[in-house]
Amino acid sequence: MEEKMNPIQSLGLIGGKRASGILVKYSRHKDEDIRSTVASALGNLESDDVIRSLLKLALTALDERVRWSAI
Repeated sequence: MEEKMNPIQSLGLIGGKRASGILVKYSRHKDEDIRSTVASALGNLESDDVIRSLLKLALTALDERVRWSAI
């Protein structure tokens, strides 16, 4: 599982429109571990799309880890 996480975390550190677009897309992934990591990575970025994705995750995710990561 750790292999899936590293690229996601890296995108959050790299930043930029392209990285945020990829992360926003993966915020809808079916795997809760991936969504949780994406939410943490999105927390490093700033854009309207990022904020909308984090709010959606925080308010609608069934998994508690995903919600906490989005806050």
